Amino acid sequence: MEREIDKAIDRAGEGLEKGVASIWKKGLVPFFNAVGIGIREVKQKEIWKTKPFMWYMGTVAGASVAAGIIDSTYLADLYPDNFIWHWLYHEQPMRYPLALTVGFAGGSYFFYNKGKNVIKLRQRFILAFERCGLYSSRRVMIDNKNRPEYPTLFKEIVGDDGGITFVFRNVGIPVEEWQKTKPSLEASIGEKISRIEMFNNKPSFIAVKLGGVEIPEKLDFSEELISHCGDSSIVVGVGEQGVLTHDFKKNPHVLVGGATGAGKTVVANSITYQCITKLDGMLYIVDFKGGADYAAFEDMGIDIISEREIVERLLQRLLVENDARVQLFKGKARNIWDYNEWLKKQPGKKKEPLRRIFVLIDELAELTDKKSCPKDEHELVDNIVGLTSRIARLSRFTGINLILATQRPDANVVPGQIKNNVTGRICGYFSDDVAYRIMLDFIPYPRLPDPEVLPGRFMYSIGARKRLVQTPYFQDQHIDPNFKMDYSRGMLTLEGALDEGHPSNQELSPIASHRQSYSIEDIED
Repeated sequence: MEREIDKAIDRAGEGLEKGVASIWKKGLVPFFNAVGIGIREVKQKEIWKTKPFMWYMGTVAGASVAAGIIDSTYLADLYPDNFIWHWLYHEQPMRYPLALTVGFAGGSYFFYNKGKNVIKLRQRFILAFERCGLYSSRRVMIDNKNRPEYPTLFKEIVGDDGGITFVFRNVGIPVEEWQKTKPSLEASIGEKISRIEMFNNKPSFIAVKLGGVEIPEKLDFSEELISHCGDSSIVVGVGEQGVLTHDFKKNPHVLVGGATGAGKTVVANSITYQCITKLDGMLYIVDFKGGADYAAFEDMGIDIISEREIVERLLQRLLVENDARVQLFKGKARNIWDYNEWLKKQPGKKKEPLRRIFVLIDELAELTDKKSCPKDEHELVDNIVGLTSRIARLSRFTGINLILATQRPDANVVPGQIKNNVTGRICGYFSDDVAYRIMLDFIPYPRLPDPEVLPGRFMYSIGARKRLVQTPYFQDQHIDPNFKMDYSRGMLTLEGALDEGHPSNQELSPIASHRQSYSIEDIED
């Protein structure tokens, strides 16, 4: 009999031990694992900043505080004859343990639900990877089973267009293999995949974007594309939100940057061509490389400047033009767009409206960096930097716009006084993060692809707005052979600006030149 009792006790002990182990392994371990994943999810997605999270945690905190300040004597008196109840709420100080338990349970429940959703998502992707053959030949132990090593979900990024980018830790699978399995992955997941690419240009991480707008990998320059131009805006390219435009009325100056071969000259050509054909602007091109990249523009009669003395003279005359326009606007309009509208409403013979003036400087380093010029021209460079800075600062409303291109955006090339007033940034590929920080004030996320892999991919930035964009491939064949630049209309003082013998170029002071060359009465008459 005693043996039977001992055996029964042993079996009960073994069963209890197995039960506890099962509860720990199948209950508590998965629970706390899900809680940990949920906490990481809340941190990565910054869910803790959202109102639902604050409301929930506020409610939990309120319940916890209420449990801590509740009168335990009153609770003990509810059931005076119950020994356990009396012991819990009278003999033992249960306020604070109860408060902690309520807070812990409420917070854990929230994080558990978040983590459970992530685990389900991971299992969904593992199933898809298994069907598509996206796994390593290496075997690992998962749930006590010898299984292939699959890519693991690292983080999620929610885009402005509603798409979600899932970043996976790669297991040695080339990105080309990922891209080949795109149709199979779409069928397995049941969602449209916008793109598959390396994350931050690192092959150890792969970014898979679901939903949103798919950015084209190649974009041709066409009349249909630039038909999206407005009265003061040009097309930059196509992004996740569709056709992306830059409005010179809101952001008058643009800085285009990128490493050698990134395509910044192509972008600059696309922008300036639209400026003269769609916005009826006058264009001056500053290029110290001999103008080879702008031969087609020179054929249109556009001035190509390659001497610093002439650049200085042009910038001085632009300041004169700016001052003249400001004087002309007084009492009539706040900017060139309002003035031209005011002009249309005037009775009598219609007068020529003012035109926008664009100055493209490529490469900016040749103009502003003293290291690229002889020592006897250092003072001239200082004057040019000062004049450029003044134009960037003063010409916001007068229709004088700068388009600056550079492949080396350091402080010597783009001085702070110029950079701070050039709000539009179009940035191509750089090999180092420092250039991105100088150009954009942030590092693109994910990194821009190498132009040899994906040419024409740029980051467009206006203040807090950051947009990934595919820029159009502009070539000389897109230029209208019948178009000719007309410098004889739509300006006040710029006629003969590049002519050394012009009377208004004899005086270096912009204000003095302005006062000698015209009067407001003459212009209005």
